[in-house]
Amino acid sequence: MSNASKLRYVFLFYSFDWILIFGQYDSRGPAVPGLEPRVASERLQYFQNLFTDKSHKWNMYTVGEELFGLPRTEYPDLGANITLQQLC
Repeated sequence: MSNASKLRYVFLFYSFDWILIFGQYDSRGPAVPGLEPRVASERLQYFQNLFTDKSHKWNMYTVGEELFGLPRTEYPDLGANITLQQLC
């Protein structure tokens, strides 16, 4: 398997990972009604750290696409969700 194919494969699983994270954020994130402030703060910190890690990987994968001369993979829904998460 070529490096470009491996990158495509990794990017595909990465995008699925984001879908799972957004689902978890909605169901177990800091904005779940009835949480104590301390618990909400801990959950916010957890998701902020997770988001930072995933954002770093996103940047690395897009640089990899450029490096291998691949067309940039666009995920408009993912990009919109990332922007929303940055506001939280």
